[in-house]
Amino acid sequence: MSKEIVSEDKSYYYALVDAYLNSGQTGRALIQAARNIAYNEDDPVAYINRARVYEKLGALENATLDLKEALRLSPDNKDAQALLSVFTYAFLQSMLSRHS
Repeated sequence: MSKEIVSEDKSYYYALVDAYLNSGQTGRALIQAARNIAYNEDDPVAYINRARVYEKLGALENATLDLKEALRLSPDNKDAQALLSVFTYAFLQSMLSRHS
């Protein structure tokens, strides 16, 4: 019987998203990121983390929506602002390339 690590510190669960992403397990990263939002729906970092997963999956529209939610919760969040700029540019570039 395996022991599951239990932590009251949400940073552990947020770090799981990074661990899954770094090991190429984007499906698991997305599931963990969604769980983090379910338990911390008022934390912009949870949305930023899921946006990073969506970006890895090529779902820039979903990533943009999560970053906008992060900014709604924390309008001055520099990480969300920077990523939103990058993702918006990439999304627009992909839309332009489809229509040319």
